[in-house]
Amino acid sequence: MPGPQPLPLPLIVSLFNMPNIPGANISGPNIQTPNMPSVNAPNFYGPTIDGPTISSSGIQGPYVQGPQFQGPSYNGPQLPGQSYSGTSAPPAGRVESSEGKYAGFWLGVLIFVWALALVALIVLGMFLAGYNVNPFNYQRYKAQDVMNAFTQAGLEISRPTSYGSSGGFGAQQPPFTYVDGFNFAVPSSGPTGSGGITSFSSGSELDKAKLYLSDQTKTGSIPYRIYTKDNILIYLNVSSEAQAKRYEAVLDSMK
Repeated sequence: MPGPQPLPLPLIVSLFNMPNIPGANISGPNIQTPNMPSVNAPNFYGPTIDGPTISSSGIQGPYVQGPQFQGPSYNGPQLPGQSYSGTSAPPAGRVESSEGKYAGFWLGVLIFVWALALVALIVLGMFLAGYNVNPFNYQRYKAQDVMNAFTQAGLEISRPTSYGSSGGFGAQQPPFTYVDGFNFAVPSSGPTGSGGITSFSSGSELDKAKLYLSDQTKTGSIPYRIYTKDNILIYLNVSSEAQAKRYEAVLDSMK
C-alpha cells in the first residue's frame, strides 16, 4: 500500500501567502472603571448650654444655643433625576426631611435640660434654706446637737446620761441599731418623767426604733410621745402633750 503523498508545492506556497483578513487581530475594548460617588455624612452640632448664674440681681439663665446642621455633601457622577453635583447642597426636600428627622430628638433634649435646670434650682433653694439635701449623708445631726439645742432653749433637762452604740435602753436588747444618744429626767412630770434622744445611721433603723417604742408591751407600759427629724428620734414620758410639744418645736427648728 503506498504511503502518504506530499502536498503539492503550489498549495503550500498559497497557504503562506494568504491575504490578511480584516478583524483577524482583535483586541478587547478599553473599559475604564468609573469613579464611585462618595457621600459625606451630615454634621450635627448639639446645643450649647450655659447654666444659671446667681447674683445680687437674681437668677439669670440658663441659656441654650443650637443645635446646628451642616451637610450632607455629595461627590461623584450625577444620578438620574439629580440636579446637583460636587459639594452643592442637596435638594430642599431632603434638607427638610433631615431636619424633621432630628427635630423631635433635639426638642426632647431641650425639655430634659430645662427640667434638669429646674430641679437644680429647687435643690439649691432647699440647700440655702437649710434643708439636708445630701442623700449620701443621712446622719445630719448628732445626739449632742439636739441636747445643746434643748439646753439653750431652756427646756427641762435633768441628770443627762450619754451613751454610745449600746446601753441606751438599759438591759433591753432592742431590735435596731443606733449611733449615740442621751437619757434624761423631767422632774416636773413626776418621778417617772423622762426623755431620750437617739441618733441613727439609716432611716430603716429609725423606723424600727419608732415602732418598738410605740409598743407599750416592749416599754413597760410607758406611753412615750415620739417625734423625729432627719436621723434623730426623741421619746418623752411627760405629764402633758403641751409640754412634749415644746421639745418637738425646738427639734423642728434645728437647721
